Amino acid sequence: MKVDHWAAYQRHHLEVEALLDQRFYPIAWVDQRVWMGAIRLMADEHAIIGFEIKQYPGGARELHGMFACGAMDSILALIDEAVEFAREMGCHVASIESRPGWAKVLKSRGFEPHQLRIVKELG
Repeated sequence: MKVDHWAAYQRHHLEVEALLDQRFYPIAWVDQRVWMGAIRLMADEHAIIGFEIKQYPGGARELHGMFACGAMDSILALIDEAVEFAREMGCHVASIESRPGWAKVLKSRGFEPHQLRIVKELG
């Protein structure tokens, strides 16, 4: 079944806004990047994921997962689709920047921690 990705994004918009730290990814900026196609979407009737393709100075290409909302089974199926898409696009890695719980959920799909980001709030 073909899914209208923009309509799916609109259905999950409040969820996307709630899970992103607005200091880093203001929802208006995300909306614009989605509309322009810089943040790509994959969706089904129950979930949506957003990702971008990053090109690094050393030549590496990365599929960078930005958000996922909806039913877990659907999210995991969409992640699998996105990983296959990344391979077809010549990406070297797929990454997901998220909460620590995702490391456990995605371990069975071959994802493993690569770096640790340590943050101190300053204000």
